[in-house]
Amino acid sequence: MTKRAKLLMSATAGIAAFGAAPAFAAGTTANSSIVNTATVNYTVGGVAQTAINASNTLTVDRVITMLVTEPGNAATPVVPGQANAVTTFLVTNTSNAPLDFGLALAQPASGTTVHGQTDTFDVTTPTFWINTGPSIASATFDPGNSVQVTFLDELAADASRHVFVRGSVPAAETNGEAAGVNLTIQAREAGSAGTQGAVVTQTVGANTAGMD
Repeated sequence: MTKRAKLLMSATAGIAAFGAAPAFAAGTTANSSIVNTATVNYTVGGVAQTAINASNTLTVDRVITMLVTEPGNAATPVVPGQANAVTTFLVTNTSNAPLDFGLALAQPASGTTVHGQTDTFDVTTPTFWINTGPSIASATFDPGNSVQVTFLDELAADASRHVFVRGSVPAAETNGEAAGVNLTIQAREAGSAGTQGAVVTQTVGANTAGMD
């Protein structure tokens, strides 16, 4: 499970948000087969004998890793009373298999220090959105080509999606106040498009014939 904090800033104030460079899945795709073969050549009394061949098939296990970053390392300037302010996260599936990702948002308690600023208010009615169609890879929210979501569906290994958090700023806030938001993602099983899969659980025990 990965968490990343970001700030929404009131009025014209702004700060830099921090992100990490993405890491990418290495190795072979999960559930692939690897065949190891050994050959033994030998002689008896100086006479070459028929070689002995042996092989063993291993199944590549699934490695579950993920990353959340903040494109541009920049906070979002907002104004009091603004509806549907947008801040952006980038979710990358660094696993070696497709996954669904559950999305959850938390807002720090008032007085919490986030990126050097003091959290003083919460945004209201926060929702998650992703771009679609011609804007699917864009880091800029496109209201005309976007849909509201509660999870990321069927994200391939090494693939990324921008997640846009939309929330409204209370009218009573003043210049310089800040609101932090924490995006949490949770690895879930893929395989059924349009349906959020079950939470991924670790395999009990180990084997070489199947994917753990």
